[in-house]
Amino acid sequence: MDGFQKALMSSFPGSMGEREFISMIALNLSLKGFTKGNCIPIVGCCRDEICITLMDEVKANFGDYFSIRGLGGFIFSGTSGFSAAHHHSPLVSGKSKYVYIVAPHIGISKDGIMGKCSREGRDAASSACGALCGFYDNFKAGKVTAQLSMDDLEMSAMSQILIESIPWGSKLDLAELTKIAAKAIAGKQLQKVIAATVDVAKADYAVVAGIQIHGPGLKNSFFCPLPEFCYSVVDGKKEAVEIQNPFKKLLEFLSLKINEIYTFFEERSCFDGESLRLPAAVIAPKFEVFHSHSSV
Repeated sequence: MDGFQKALMSSFPGSMGEREFISMIALNLSLKGFTKGNCIPIVGCCRDEICITLMDEVKANFGDYFSIRGLGGFIFSGTSGFSAAHHHSPLVSGKSKYVYIVAPHIGISKDGIMGKCSREGRDAASSACGALCGFYDNFKAGKVTAQLSMDDLEMSAMSQILIESIPWGSKLDLAELTKIAAKAIAGKQLQKVIAATVDVAKADYAVVAGIQIHGPGLKNSFFCPLPEFCYSVVDGKKEAVEIQNPFKKLLEFLSLKINEIYTFFEERSCFDGESLRLPAAVIAPKFEVFHSHSSV
């Protein structure tokens, strides 16, 4: 196992390929009534160009999106921006549907170094997220300020939110800071603006929050979901969004039952060995292939 894999599993357990994750979420949300063409995805990630892979996967699975991108993945579009996004949603039986997908990001080098990524046209490692790395360096040096600057509006506003979110006396590393940022975005910023702009009598919505992770090489992205911030609200009822393939439990159940049936006949010698094992030899490989492609 290389440095990247060790760092990914240690700091961001539960991560999976970005394409795999968004495709899986799209499938799970379709079971709740959110499908491509009947909802508007509202996507918040960092302004960094390498974050475009997340936007591309969202578009492929949900259709054209409304961007609420901000420095560090923080949300600065406010109630006006959200209201505009909501008015762009398709109407289904007079009701709107919104899918909010939000995530800060972090790079991890092949050696497992946090905050480092590859960029096209640059030989040396680059920083990601640059804004969070900048805040982190200032935090370690004791130079963080909570003063809002009109000349650096998003960075100074991001710093204010992080200062309020970091527990007193914390000795942070960059991975932990990114997790704090993700929870501040999903748990504070997003929930506040949803409460101010969404009427659940007129709209259903879903929230998918996590951390976008850039691995070694170009466009090698992963996603680490925050399960507590992955949910849907349909007809005013809040439910968790499953962070696994919806067919996984069914496949596991079927696998168990098939094994029980074979064992039942073997124990009772209902068939000779050849006639019993022939169906297994035909069915099992096909089942395993289906299971391997459907499991998470």
